[in-house]
Amino acid sequence: MSTLTNLIVTLDQERALLLNAVKKVPDEALTLKGVVGAWSIKNMLAHLADQERLVVQVLPQRLATGSAPEIVSIINADADAWNAKQIEASEHLTLSEQLKQLEQARQELQAKKSGTPTRLCHPSNDD
Repeated sequence: MSTLTNLIVTLDQERALLLNAVKKVPDEALTLKGVVGAWSIKNMLAHLADQERLVVQVLPQRLATGSAPEIVSIINADADAWNAKQIEASEHLTLSEQLKQLEQARQELQAKKSGTPTRLCHPSNDD
């Protein structure tokens, strides 16, 4: 199994644990601010979705060239501001909509992994 496949499997396992835990918490508690720093659990779910979309965006260049796309430098210049902007953009979503966004982000990541050439997912020792 490739490193990328192992990563996806691990992410899937951790996601399942997270979503099972989230199901046990009342909806009102999931939207309560200040639970995770200044964020709610819903905000944290939005952050996770954003990060997975970012992986989908940067993965092709990273795999092809080994370098990070410019967007990574932009984000890293002020990650807190970037994160705040992304969370603000998702504030209008209901909890149900946010969970759907998280699932869509994972589907995009799975599709990107599926579309990655085999030699990049399974590099040989000769590369």
